[in-house]
Amino acid sequence: MSVVDSRGRLFGRVNLIDAIAVGFVAFGIPIAFVAYGVFHVQAPVIAGVTPTSFSVEATVRRMRVTGDHFRPYLRAYVSRTGEPLTVDTLSQTLRANFLIETTKAVELKLPDNLLTGVYDLYLFDEGREVARRVSTFSITTPDVPRTVDAHAGERATLEIGVRFDIENGLLDSIKVGDVDVNQPGTGPPSPQPATLLSLQPISDRAAVLSVPLGDGANIRVLTAPTRALMNGRIRLGAVRNNNIWEYSRQHVRLGERFSFLTTTYVIQGTITRMTMLPASEQKATP
Repeated sequence: MSVVDSRGRLFGRVNLIDAIAVGFVAFGIPIAFVAYGVFHVQAPVIAGVTPTSFSVEATVRRMRVTGDHFRPYLRAYVSRTGEPLTVDTLSQTLRANFLIETTKAVELKLPDNLLTGVYDLYLFDEGREVARRVSTFSITTPDVPRTVDAHAGERATLEIGVRFDIENGLLDSIKVGDVDVNQPGTGPPSPQPATLLSLQPISDRAAVLSVPLGDGANIRVLTAPTRALMNGRIRLGAVRNNNIWEYSRQHVRLGERFSFLTTTYVIQGTITRMTMLPASEQKATP
């Protein structure tokens, strides 16, 4: 008896085409499962981090992340807990340097400009979020020995100059008279919130780009700046603590970083000058 008869049946029972289809399905399904397991990229898993707390005064902050399925080219970002990471906030200022060691452990170098608070950790593959861990770590103010301060608790109205480095896209949102919201979550509210008195440009940071031409010559093009240095003048109520003026746990002294936060934007800069206003200009505080 032939394998395929004159009517195209296999062993005289099963149609040959039907048999081929069944065989394809029988062998194709396990092959598909094997291929999926081999070629499917599994999402990273963040199991734990160490350490979970850093001092706001630390100059270098490195964090070890353990888990599984880590791989090169992932990008790590951090964001304050309760403040979702959006396209507008997804910037280099929130990006952590991602240093892969193995598929189960990586090291992150956190941004230098993080203020006190609790932060979430995100992992992105290109523009797609692939992993998230809420309340991953915190930036805290160190407990330092207190020295005797005869003026502890003294309140005063200060006027400070701050050199801000601002993205051009924020400039239209900033108005003279804007009032700081006292840095929610970082300290007690100030009896006299910081108020922006003036904001003047220092430099537009325009750059000259040299573009080579086909004949070997170069053409110089003035590029549009993306950031601008601005001198801001701010008046605020401060409290003296441990011989240092403080505003919502921000140290108010020359060279310190200062953050000005409203409901629509946040800008940061360095304090360049400060003056205590005379008693006649002090705002009465409770």
